[in-house]
Amino acid sequence: MKLSIVIPTYNAHEWIAQCLDSIRAHRPTADYEVIAVDDTSSDDTVAIVRDTFPDVRVFSNEKNLGFGRTVNAGLKASKGEYILVLNNDTWMHAGALDALIGYLDAHPDTGIVGPKVLSGDGSLQQQCRRRIPTPMAALLYFTGVAKLFPKNPNVAGYLMTAADENATTEVDSVSGACLLVRRSVLETVHGFDEDYFLYGEDMDFCWRTKLAGWKVVYYPQAVITHFGGQGGTGTMRVNATIEWHRAMWIFYRKHRAPAAGAVERALVYTGIAAKTALAVAISAVRRSATPGTAKPQ
Repeated sequence: MKLSIVIPTYNAHEWIAQCLDSIRAHRPTADYEVIAVDDTSSDDTVAIVRDTFPDVRVFSNEKNLGFGRTVNAGLKASKGEYILVLNNDTWMHAGALDALIGYLDAHPDTGIVGPKVLSGDGSLQQQCRRRIPTPMAALLYFTGVAKLFPKNPNVAGYLMTAADENATTEVDSVSGACLLVRRSVLETVHGFDEDYFLYGEDMDFCWRTKLAGWKVVYYPQAVITHFGGQGGTGTMRVNATIEWHRAMWIFYRKHRAPAAGAVERALVYTGIAAKTALAVAISAVRRSATPGTAKPQ
C-alpha cells in the first residue's frame, strides 16, 4: 500500500465527516487507507465514522491520551509506504495528496513534506513552515517585534514570513495539521514524542527527523485548508493554553538546554513561566480561542 492517512480526532464529529468527504472527493491515484483514532470523544464521532464511512479503520482509545499518543496508535496500525498525519478539521484540495506523494517519490533524501496550509479565510497559515524557535527568535515573536518587521528574515525568522509562500523550501518544521512522512523515517525517529500532550509534537518530530539526516520540506504545490481550533481543543481553552506553553518548556529542555549556559536556562525558564501565567489569566478572562498564532475562519 502506498499511503496511509492517520486522523486523530476528539469531539469533532462534524469536522471529521467533512474531512473524510474531502479525501473521498480528492482521493489519490495510488492505493490508500484511512485510519481514524478517536481520543475518547464524548460525542458521536466514532458512531458517525463507522456508519457513514465503513471503509475507514476506526480505533478508539480507552482513555484520553493526548495528540501524540493518539497519532502513534494510528502510525502503528498503518500499512502504507508513506503516512499522512492529518488533523480532523482540514479540507483536502484537489491534487494535494498526489502532489505530496509525488514529491517524496522524486526526492529520496526528504523524510517529511508538508503542504501550503490555508486558514478558513484563504490566508496562509504561517505555522506550516517554521524555523526552530531559538530564545531570541521566540522573544521577537512573543513581543510582537517580528510582526512589525515581517520581511526581515533576521527578525521574523521563526514563522519565515520573509520567505516566498509559493516557493518550495527546506524548513525545520511543517505543520502537524498535515504532514507526510516516509515509513523508513519511523525506523529511527519512532513517531511522536509522547511527553507532549497537545502541542509541540509536530516541531519535535520534524526536528528529530532532520537530526537523523533527512530533509523536511514545505511544498506549496499541494494545498489544504485547516480551520483550526475546532472540536475538543476549542472547548478546553485554559488547559490548552497551559499545554501550549508546557510544550515550549519540553522542547527547550530537550533540544536546547543541554548545551546552553546556566544564565540562558534561567532566563528562558523564567520567561516561559511568566508568559504561561499571563496567558492563562488572559484566556480565563477573555475566554479566547485556542493558543498560538491566530487561524482566521
